[in-house]
Amino acid sequence: MMETLGISSSISIPISVEEEQVAVVLALFGAYPNQFETQRMQQFARSLQHRWEQMWLRCSFQRGSGVAEEQSCYIRDRLFSDGLRMYVQPIVNLRTGALLEVEALVRIQDTNGSIIEPGSFLSLLGRTNWTGCSIWGLKTAWPCWSAGRRMGRLLTLPSICPRLTC
Repeated sequence: MMETLGISSSISIPISVEEEQVAVVLALFGAYPNQFETQRMQQFARSLQHRWEQMWLRCSFQRGSGVAEEQSCYIRDRLFSDGLRMYVQPIVNLRTGALLEVEALVRIQDTNGSIIEPGSFLSLLGRTNWTGCSIWGLKTAWPCWSAGRRMGRLLTLPSICPRLTC
C-alpha cells in the first residue's frame, strides 16, 4: 500500500509530555528510500520533536495539578456568577464585502473586565458546564437570531457542536 502512495520511507517522532509519557506520535513519510537517515534529517526530526513538545505543553493543562483545579473552580465560579458574555461578529465575503452571516460567540468575562480566552478554559469545563454554557448562549442569542431572520440575516447560534466558541 505504501508503494502505491509513493511512500518509500518514514519516520515516527514521539511527542512526550512530563515523565517521558508519549502524548502523540508524529509520522512523516518520504518519497525516497532512506530519506530520514542522514544526520541532517535526524537533527531536523529532533528539532521537530522538541518544538512539538513545547507547543504541546504550552497548549495543554494538567488535569491533576492544583493550579488547574484552582483555575477550574474559578472558571466555574465566573460561569455561574454572571460572568458569561455574548459577542457577535460578522462573517463577511472579503471579495464582495457582503455580510454572509453573524456568528454568536460566548465568552467569560473576568472580574477585572478582561475576557478569558476559550483556549484557557475549554479544557477545564466538564460536560455539565459545557452544556450549561451552550444553553445560556442559545437563550441569549435567540432574540438576536429571530430579529436577524426577520431582516433576512442569518445568525449562527452557539451550540454544543465543535463550532461553538464558548
